[in-house]
Parts: sequence; structure tokens; C-alpha cells
Amino acid sequence: MRDRPSDQPYRLDARQADVRHLPPALPLALIDRLATLLSDDERRRAAGFQAMALRQRFITMHGALRLLLSAYTECPADQLEFRLGVWGKPELVENPSNLRFSVTYAATGGAIAITRQASVGVDVEMTQWSDDWPALARRCFAPHELRGLESYLRAGDRTNAARMFARTWAGKEAVLKAIGLGLVDGLAGLETPEEGRGLMTMGAAPIELTEDLACRAEWCKEWWLEPLHCDSRSVGAIAVPGSDWKVVERVLDPRELVDLCDSRLAAC
Repeated sequence: MRDRPSDQPYRLDARQADVRHLPPALPLALIDRLATLLSDDERRRAAGFQAMALRQRFITMHGALRLLLSAYTECPADQLEFRLGVWGKPELVENPSNLRFSVTYAATGGAIAITRQASVGVDVEMTQWSDDWPALARRCFAPHELRGLESYLRAGDRTNAARMFARTWAGKEAVLKAIGLGLVDGLAGLETPEEGRGLMTMGAAPIELTEDLACRAEWCKEWWLEPLHCDSRSVGAIAVPGSDWKVVERVLDPRELVDLCDSRLAAC
């Protein structure tokens, strides 16, 4: 993975996006520590998950996000406050460093992306084949994306077809997260680069949106898309506006989380 010197793990350079990968499971004692960082609202949301695995995943992602933002801002993680921005995307209330962030969940783990000033979106998708995907691709893929998927299917290669579908979908989803949109119609107008990395373009009428949502997409028609280094069961992508971005990926392992708890936080 692309990395930076170990003595500067929380410094963001211009046009740099940091991505931290989380493992699929953490020790229960560490999850309990992360839970102490959450706000009352976050605790209520966590308690709303009946499945223990989903509840623990929520706590892990939100606790880890607080720890990372604390490290970048030098503010105690349990004192960070969040709100929904103009377009419904979460943001920090007190944010003098102008940090932007995006999170994604997957059965293989999660990822957190952080930038300064520029919006960012990140997504990870599993590569297990679904028979629903061809019909979804016909509605949502650009012509070159659909041709690539169909060529694998004609060859009977579902393994690469699944990876190609998941990679394309992750790219589109990453852009929608950066803008602040949920899934919408007209995704074929979001064309991922054929190489999987580079500029992702939005067509003249890329997405069928209401007028207020269309304003959101208008401010940037070109996005830098880069695949993430995931395990063999998943693929991921990060999207940031413009071009010439440096993406730095690291694994956020339990030891780093414990160190952050020990050194930076009031509640831990």
C-alpha cells in the first residue's frame, strides 16, 4: 500500500487523500472502548441494530472515525460534534482544518477516507456474483462498462465478471457519496475510466435529478477515481474532484486504535 513516513501518519498534504482500512473484526474489549467515544445519538443508533455483528460494526466504524479525526484535528474524539451538511452529508461542527470524510462498510472490513477542503467519497463492494447484476448493469452502466461485463459473461468467466461489476459499481457509488447523493437513476452517465484509475466523467445530463440535486452535481463534472487495495473478496474505490490526487492507504490495526485511545482521548 502507498504509505508515508511513520513519524507523520496524520498529516495531510495538498491534494492528498488518506484511506484507512479497518479489519472485519476487532477484540471485544477494544470495541467496548470505542463505544465510550460515541455520542448519545450514536449509541441509540447502535442499539437499534438487533444483530450483534452489525451493532459492533457500527461502533467500530464510528469510533474509529472519531479517533482519526481527533488525530488530524488534535481535538478529543469524544468531544467531536457532527451535523448533516446542506446536502445531507455528515460533517464536523467545529472544523478549522476543513476536513472532509467518507466511510464505507463491507463484510471484509471497512474504509475511512479523509481529505482537506475537497469532498471525498469511498466505497467497498463484495465480489460475490449475483444473478441480479446483469439487469442492473443494463440500467446503470455506460456502454463501455456494459461491454466489458458482457464479454466476461459470454466467456463464462463469472469470477472476473463479478470483480468488474463490483469495481464499476464502487466507482459510481464513491462519486455519489462525495456529492452527497443516494442511489439515483441515470447512473450510466457516470462513466468510470476503462483502466479503473483516472478521471471519471459526468455527461451533460448524467443523472435524472430534481433541480436542487442537479445543482449539487453541476459544481464538478470530473472526478479522480482510484481503486483501493482490498482483499481478494472485495474491491473498492475513492473519488475526489479534479485530478492529480495522491492517495495514501494504510491498515488501521487494533494496535494503532489502542494507541490513539491511550494518547489522545478523554473518554478512553
